[in-house]
Amino acid sequence: MIDTPNEFKKNDVIVRFGIINKITKLEKIEDSTGKKDKLIHFEPVYKTRSNETLKLSIPLGNLNKTTIRLPASKAVLNDELKYLRQGEYEKIQFNQLKVKRIISTNELHDIAQVLKTLWEEKRDEDKNFTISKRNTFGMVMMRFQQEVAYVLKIELEDAEKKVVSALDTGWNRQLKLRASENPASED
Repeated sequence: MIDTPNEFKKNDVIVRFGIINKITKLEKIEDSTGKKDKLIHFEPVYKTRSNETLKLSIPLGNLNKTTIRLPASKAVLNDELKYLRQGEYEKIQFNQLKVKRIISTNELHDIAQVLKTLWEEKRDEDKNFTISKRNTFGMVMMRFQQEVAYVLKIELEDAEKKVVSALDTGWNRQLKLRASENPASED
């Protein structure tokens, strides 16, 4: 997904599976055939108990075989926040495998679609928000929140507030659309 990977340097940031990672080291290597390459070492920017000791690496030559990408631009991120604020959108039917496949694309819009769909299900009292959906929602929210925090250079908590505010706006618009489509019958 990255077009020009040769220009990486220490402290550059990449996104792997929706997680913001910082490049900590570039190391020259030689594979078993004698071909020279660089090994990119990286670790999560936003540490949690589950990833605080996580250190990853990938040969530069293999980067194009992955979904690793650069963080979204401010313009793209603002478009996604605008999408979250919309009332109408294409809902994703929840199927754990389908959702995992969508999330694994590492595309910000795909993550936003899943987030918006699950937010609506979470807010709708008539729908069953299962533990599986709750766990998926938490994972997707964390990924989107990290990208918002990094791109807008704000704290994670502020990013969460921004995302929740956008989702709430979209939910309220959705309710207004439903009400206008199904006006209460008068007797």
